[in-house]
Amino acid sequence: HLILASELTALGMYAGNISALGLNITAIGTLPMLDFSLKIGSTTATSLTSFVTTPLTQVYTNASYLPVTGVNMMNFTAPFYWDGVSNLVIEICHGNPASTATMSRTCQVDNTTFISSIHTHKTVATAGTAQCSDNTTNLLTYSLRPRFYFTAALATSNFVWNDGASNIGS
Repeated sequence: HLILASELTALGMYAGNISALGLNITAIGTLPMLDFSLKIGSTTATSLTSFVTTPLTQVYTNASYLPVTGVNMMNFTAPFYWDGVSNLVIEICHGNPASTATMSRTCQVDNTTFISSIHTHKTVATAGTAQCSDNTTNLLTYSLRPRFYFTAALATSNFVWNDGASNIGS
């Protein structure tokens, strides 16, 4: 998912640490996301017409993640420093080596004026490590993204940035 620096600064974020990210889950589904990983990186890309190959920093993992309805905050193992000018790429990945079932999980989303999400999906049982390295199978792009909630630095102070009106969809 791509978030433009202009979107972040328009909402008051400035250079500094991002220490958590959340998603507002509206339907949880029944299967856990195995080998779940969350990575963040900086980029100059302004559209996700292809996968961004910028180095990404893994900030959160969970062997078996099953979210609950509502905002699910993922506290990072180490903060990610945002420079205040680069766009952000957020990679969320998981797999399931024992199941081909489709997960019927949904989250709150926002439309964007640019291609802000890119997605691949395998229709066979696949471990998270194999899924996360695949950037070609059933490739789709979207001009919408999940609404992200951040714990980050804001121009006035450091606090959780998650007031439904000013969150960034990613």
